[in-house]
Amino acid sequence: METPELITPHPGPHSRTFLEMTRAHESPGDTTFALSPEAVVEDRGEGPWIIDPDGNRYLDFMAGFGPAITGHCHPRVVAAIRDQAGKLLHIMGAVNPVHATLARRIVELAPGNVPRKVQFGNSGAEAVEIAIKMARFKTGKSEVLAFHGAFHGRTYGALSLMSKRYAREGLYPMVPGAVHVPYAYCYRCPFGKTYPSCDLECARFVRYTVEGPATGVTEPAALIVEPIMGNGGMIVPPPEYLPALRKICDDNGMLLIADEVMSGWGRTGTLFAVEHTGVAPDILVTAKGIASGLPLSAAIARADIADVWTKAREGSTFSGNPVSCAAALATLDVLRDERLAENAAAMGEYLAAGLRELAAQFPIVGDVRGRGLMAGIELVKDRESRAPLVRAAQQATDLAIREGLLLYPGGHYENVLSFLPPLIIGREHVDLAMGILRRVLAKVAGASR
Repeated sequence: METPELITPHPGPHSRTFLEMTRAHESPGDTTFALSPEAVVEDRGEGPWIIDPDGNRYLDFMAGFGPAITGHCHPRVVAAIRDQAGKLLHIMGAVNPVHATLARRIVELAPGNVPRKVQFGNSGAEAVEIAIKMARFKTGKSEVLAFHGAFHGRTYGALSLMSKRYAREGLYPMVPGAVHVPYAYCYRCPFGKTYPSCDLECARFVRYTVEGPATGVTEPAALIVEPIMGNGGMIVPPPEYLPALRKICDDNGMLLIADEVMSGWGRTGTLFAVEHTGVAPDILVTAKGIASGLPLSAAIARADIADVWTKAREGSTFSGNPVSCAAALATLDVLRDERLAENAAAMGEYLAAGLRELAAQFPIVGDVRGRGLMAGIELVKDRESRAPLVRAAQQATDLAIREGLLLYPGGHYENVLSFLPPLIIGREHVDLAMGILRRVLAKVAGASR
């Protein structure tokens, strides 16, 4: 069985060379610098493994923040990229076979029994921007409701929908029209309620915000929601939550936008996370795993929404790039043929069982949550108070790197250790990760005393 192997202590001499080069020549605002002070230098990838320039092998339970759903360098995806790269690298203002074929396949796979169309972009943030513009153009209204702790991207429109302080400081003013409300974060209910006796107070508050005469909301165009909140802490809302939001939108002439940038393409055990609730959004935003790591995104909208655009109102130079589209077509084939959504469901249950065992052993694990291979554990000072162990997720991530495991820190208080492995993993990979995590949690628990 393949295992993590650190030939030299992390980071090795070759990795240090590239880390120093990066720090000398790249802006410190890059995401690389938000991770470990000694981030992994990723030289090669093989399935669920990352190899650095020193030959160290890391088990990747982060998948590049989610995109590597078919594993690193899946042979079928690589072959499709090579084939298309030898034909045509770029189109704009033209039609291309892989571009057209992908649009058809995405529309056929989208949830909901109504005609849909797709608008391609390059990133999740760009797809969110497209969705906002579609909603405003269709409804003639301007305000968009979003949730505390959500992550929608770093371009100004997407950033305006995020309420994370660290992302917005020094960048005001934001794009007008964003209205923020609490998410269904049951472990830390902002209303002090307990599910299910709460009667979904969080959804009731959203309705009050939209309909109340003194809330300041006058032109609600849409509501954007992550069906499972990712960067905010792998928060799974109650099953009635999305249907309640759908009803609020319908009652008030608003569009429901589902941000499935992280949760889409099989990660939660179904192709899209909204399928767990039976809710069909008006616009679904997707990116990350759609092309196994190549830049591509899509806003999938009801046809009557997409068709209100006048010609040439949307698009960018590289959106729908043919090489990325070829990678996406191969990714969809792999998802289907290798039954990766089904594997995500099965391995998600196995991962959750392992995390619950660790929670029973370590009192600093306050909550275990997730769906499929989108999971997290929330680290706390003690379970009774639920006081967050602030920034403990980064501490745990740094420790895990030194043992050959890549994890994703997140959460409202940077205290959620998150798991986003490739959808190809098996039990042996989960067992390896749990063994490392047991040692990591022991060290974090000792340091928190």
